Parts: sequence; structure tokens; C-alpha cells
Amino acid sequence: MAHKNPVPIALRLSENGGTMKNTNFIIITIVLLLSVGAGRLTAQAPAGQQSAGTTKGSASEKGIVARLSFEGSSSTDGQVLDLNSSTGYNFNKYFGVDVGLPVYFVRGATVASGSGAAKRTSSSGDLGNVYADVRLSFDNRIAPYSSTFTVTAPTGSVDKGRSTGHFTYDWDNRFEHEIFDRVTPYVDAGLANSISDTRFFKRPFITLGHLAHFEAGADVKIWKSLTFTASAYDIVPWGQQRVISRFVRPGSTGAGAARHGRVFEIAAQTQGTSSLDRDNGFSGGFSFRLTRFLDVSAGYAHSVPLHLDTISFGVGLNLAALFQKPQPKLSAATPPQN
Repeated sequence: MAHKNPVPIALRLSENGGTMKNTNFIIITIVLLLSVGAGRLTAQAPAGQQSAGTTKGSASEKGIVARLSFEGSSSTDGQVLDLNSSTGYNFNKYFGVDVGLPVYFVRGATVASGSGAAKRTSSSGDLGNVYADVRLSFDNRIAPYSSTFTVTAPTGSVDKGRSTGHFTYDWDNRFEHEIFDRVTPYVDAGLANSISDTRFFKRPFITLGHLAHFEAGADVKIWKSLTFTASAYDIVPWGQQRVISRFVRPGSTGAGAARHGRVFEIAAQTQGTSSLDRDNGFSGGFSFRLTRFLDVSAGYAHSVPLHLDTISFGVGLNLAALFQKPQPKLSAATPPQN
């Protein structure tokens, strides 16, 4: 939206005592307004043509979709939080697209004396990478299949650990099978050139380098809208790899060798072989849909090679469902009175 006489905007956020640039605030505001606008547009469409939500790797009924989420993970390295706004369109139940932008709030933990780790920093309101994805979904009785191809542009800061400075991709594929309308085992596999965050694990670092990722687990419906998810994952990189810390800035270096291979604790960037970010572990958590437009989640993840424990939370707002008027329940017709 253009204004005849734009007014300068100044926003102070904690970033080692600094001031956040106006450009970041403007971009964040535009993305949030686009999401809200998409929700209002969806509300004007026929109720039967709208999506009740957006699920990774699937396309629902035709219509505009919009979602706003706030998620975070906490470990001994610190906390990584992000406010993620996305808008998309489902062309039909098989095909959909999305575009979005995360905004990060990072707080580094205090370094213990004698640990050898570098000083960790904190910042708020950092733009991440703009992303876009294409979603395909094919339903069948035996094993429904979904595929998502995501591309990110390097709009985040490399020095702050919000971006690799390169375009990245992630091609994710998932097969699942529902048993007795309660248990849904699934297998997930994909190719990427950067390790992506998951719902229950926002790592204290990002990576650049070719890899394959695998996950196997199950969703268990416990009660109505309450679901428990448990899974095991494996990250298999190859070739040259780069690890970029989310907490350590350039110029700050720790002393000694990294404990348990946690190079992101002693240097801002580290380059090496595939052993640098080889990872495997497990996670589990609960998700609960409070209303048709609001859901919450909480979980735990453990990385075996890194000896790293992480707890996470999430709050999701389905803007399309929020602005959509619920369909009235049909009642039986009253018989005519004689």
C-alpha cells in the first residue's frame, strides 16, 4: 500500500543494544498484512471451496490458504524462536503452492567459564530466508503419498546465522497409512542442500551442503484433536559441508576442540567433510487443535552424535479458517402442520 507522505518508522529491538533497521520492520509488516489480507479474501469465497488448514506436503480443497505460527526450541546453547507467516493457494486437492517469510528471535545461553565455547549473542526481529514451495498429494487406500519441493532465497543475514548466503532447496516425500482411524505410521525421505528445521527441532546452527534426510514414525490420535507423534530421523550428508552457528558471530572463537562435534559452539562458520553435520536421533511431541483456527504443540528431540537435548513449542493460527464463517449445521425439516 502506497502513501503520499510516508512517515519514517523507527523500531528498537534487542540486538546487543543496537537498533533494528527500518527496512526489516517494513518487510515484516507487509508480509503480515498480506497474510491477513489473504485470510479476508478467503472469507469472501464460498465455504465449500476453502481449505481448513495447510499441512506440509498436501493440498486440500481449492482456495486461498494463510497461516501464522510462532515456534521455538530451547537447548543448552540457547533459544531459537521464529514468527512464520505464509500465504498460498490450493488449485485442487492434489496441487498447491505457498510463499512465506520467517522472522527470528535468538537468545544465546551464558557460556560457562572454562568450557572453551565462544561467546554467544542474542538478537530480535532478524529476517530469515524468503521461501516458496510446491505441494503435491495423491490419496489412495494403501499408502497416501505427498511431495513438497521448497526453495529459499538468501534474504537473511549470514553473519547472524540466519542464512547460508545461497539459494537452498529441499525435496521432501512422505508415505503414510492409517490404521483403525487412530494410528498413522509414516515414512519420510528427501534430498536437500541444507538441513531444515522441524516442528520439534530448531537446531542451533544451519548448514550448506548436499544431503539426504530420512524419518520414520507414527501419529497416534489420543483423544479428539489431541495427537501424539514419535519418530526417528537420520541425516546423511556427502561432499563438502559448511556449518553456520546461530549464536556465534564472526570474529568470536572458542578455545580447544568442540565437545561432541559441536563446532557451532566454538566458531561462527566451519567447513569440512560430511562428518561435520552427520546426525541422527529421535523426537516426540503432542499437538492439540484448540479451535478450527488455533492449534498448539510441544515436543522433545535428542541428537545422538551431538548429545543435544531440545524442547520445543508451537502456536499456529490458521488465518483462512479464522476469517471463514463456519457452515451452519443442517437440521431436519419441520413437518407441515395440518
